[in-house]
Formats: sequence, structure tokens, C-alpha cells
Amino acid sequence: MKKKPIPPRELLYELYGVQGQSQITLGKRFQVKDETIRKWLVGYDIPCRPGGRRHIIGPTKKQLHNLYVTKGMTTKEIGNLYDVTANAVLIWLKKHQIQSRSRKFEIPSKEYLHDLHINQKIKFIEIADILGVDHTTISNWFKFHGIENVTPFFGGSISKPEKELSEYITSLGFITKKSRIRNDKKRYELDIFVPEKSLAIEYCGLYFHRENARADGRRRHLTKLRICQERNIRLLTIFEDEWLEKPEIVKSIIASRLGIYQQVISARKCMIVINHPEVRTFLRENHLQGSPNSITTSVSLLYADKIIGTISFGQHHRKNDLLVLNRLCFAQHTAISGGTERLIRTITKMNIGPFITWSDNRWSDGSVYRRMGLIKDRELDIDYWWCKGQKRRSKQSMKKTKECPKNMTETEWRHSQGWFRIFDCGKIRWSSPK
Repeated sequence: MKKKPIPPRELLYELYGVQGQSQITLGKRFQVKDETIRKWLVGYDIPCRPGGRRHIIGPTKKQLHNLYVTKGMTTKEIGNLYDVTANAVLIWLKKHQIQSRSRKFEIPSKEYLHDLHINQKIKFIEIADILGVDHTTISNWFKFHGIENVTPFFGGSISKPEKELSEYITSLGFITKKSRIRNDKKRYELDIFVPEKSLAIEYCGLYFHRENARADGRRRHLTKLRICQERNIRLLTIFEDEWLEKPEIVKSIIASRLGIYQQVISARKCMIVINHPEVRTFLRENHLQGSPNSITTSVSLLYADKIIGTISFGQHHRKNDLLVLNRLCFAQHTAISGGTERLIRTITKMNIGPFITWSDNRWSDGSVYRRMGLIKDRELDIDYWWCKGQKRRSKQSMKKTKECPKNMTETEWRHSQGWFRIFDCGKIRWSSPK
């Protein structure tokens, strides 16, 4: 019988270490026995998780030394790899005679902890990461100093941002509540639900919605979106940094989905301006993604000498003969009657050539592009960003560099630095008519 080729290490690490697929599942995928998968993992020095009720063998001394000493991982991080507690990892260290780092900590001052939690609004779980201890230790320190936990994170609690979002919607005259939906496998909670408008909001704290925080961390957001779509519920998925950094823009988007505007202006009363010099400033102040790197052409609507809407295009990063519609944006809390139609009519008359764009399922179903006459090319699968604490970075900006050790993949390297991925709900690609 011909021997099965061994898959590359990067693929095995992605499937087993990141996606969490079992050895049995991988055996079926590669048409080998699960014992063969285990040999491949050991040969590639990839930590093996325990299976079923089988005795937990744990890593070899070489594997443990590499994780704990060379890569500097904590006992908690190693425990997560093997589905065991940090104390179990300490036992392994003692067994293999690897000197453990001191676990005795001097309790930080009340002023320092107060500044982190109250002033900087950093959650308990994130302070634990910063100080290298578990969240129960942080809880004990806060009790010792008499500092109140103002950002609870246990199941069933309502975070401060969720409360702020709910209060904002209530201020617009709508009733909000928590709700639950389910498919044939699992039940999901909707953080905020507005029954009158069949609108739901999912607030995603970057720490608890990252890939390794939940078993279904990669596809959870898309799954919840699909269930909502089946029930005619419109779901907005908001990432933590978006609310913290651009709350007014988020409020404007939510209000528009509820049909609430502070002003309504007819596009016929607006002046059309091509390549207005203040376009980038307008986009930074009114679009969640700010201003794009490339703008070759823009068309803006002016009212009372101010931009209240714009559409911009940039060069495709690989195809010189193709443009990208990279922004379609209107002023906060403003509805422009016929605004999109007038912008696209102007673009059509300019004959700028073929272009493509994408709608983000977290925020839109792309219906605005359908009304513009664009053609739906295809639906794209989930994509990701790298996140650490309250920071979120694009995958393009976090690619592997020369600083990455040769024996590590990009994913392993970023994980060792404390970065983890958070996934979106997919996108839809649209193109201009032929």
C-alpha cells in the first residue's frame, strides 16, 4: 500500500491547534488512523490534547521546555493547549525538573489597580493578562483594596458598553431586551433586541469573542447572523474598539437602522462636486473605517457649503485596470432623499470604468448596492483581524516578518506575542454592470 504523504506542519497546526479539530476528524480528512495523526503531531512538536477519557500523557520534556522556557508561555496558556489547568502544568514542570517561574506576586498598590480599572476602564480579565495572573487573583486583590468591579464579565451580566447601547436606543423611544435564538444544535443570546424593528445588536468584546475564547470562536458570528436572517431579524455585530473609539458613528448607524434621523435633505437641493479637497476629513469624521489609503476619484454632495455625502474610488491593489468603490458615506444622523441615486448617476456619466466593492455582513446586507444597479458576484467566507486587549489590527498589517523565527508559522508567532484572531460575518462582493 502506498504510504500517505505527511501534510505540512502549518496545515496541521492550523487545523488542530487553531481550529481545534480532533485527531479522529483529521484522521478521516487525511484517510489515516488517528494514531498516525498523533505521530505526525509529535513529529512536528505540536502539543497534543487529551482525547475522551484517555489518560493525559502531557508534553515531552523537550516540548514543555520549548513552550515554557523558549517561547515564554505561561502555565495557563500551556494548560489551554492541553485542556488542563495551570496547576497540572506546574506538576509537569516539576516532573521534568524544569524550574518554574515564581508565582508569588507583591500585591499592586490600590492606586495602580484603581487607575487600570476605573480610569482606563480595563476589564478584570485583561488586567489579569497584563499582570500574568488569573482573574480570581485579580478579584481577590480588588476585594483586599475595596475596589468595585465596574465591568463584570461573567455569563448573565450586562457589560457597561451593552448598557450604554441599550440606553441610547431607549432614548430614541424604543423598548429593548435580551433575547435568545437557536438552531438545531445550539442556543444563542442576542445582547440587545428591539422587537418593534426586528433589530438585534451583538456587542463583541475583543477578549471574549476571539478565536480561542470559545469552541465555535471562528464561525460563531456568522452562525448567529444566519439564524437571525432565517427569522427576519436584522443583526448588527459591533466590535468593542468600534464603540470605544467611534461611538457617535456607531450611534448614527444604529439610529438609521431604526429609521431615526436628525435631518432629512433632498438630493436635489445639493451641489455635486468632483474630488472635493475635504473628502478625507469628511470620511475620517463620518465613516467607521475612516479615510482609505487610495482615492483616485470622489463625487460629493454639498449642502450649505458642507459635504453631507460622498462616494470614492481607489485603484485595485493588484489590477491596474480595475477600480474599487472604497467608501460610500453620508453625514451622521442625516438622511439624503435620492442621495445614493444622484451619486451613482454622476459616476455613470463620468464613465470611470469597471469597479468592484464589498458589503460587510456585520453592518449591511448590501441592499444599497443592489439599488445602485450593481451585480452580486459572490458571497465571501469569514475573514479575521488580530486583536490584543482592546486593540484590533488588520491581517495585512500583521503578516510574518524577518523577526519571526524560521521554525514558527505566522499564527504561532502572533500567538506567542499575545495576539489572537477575531472573525467577522463574511462579506459580499459586488461589481459594476458589464
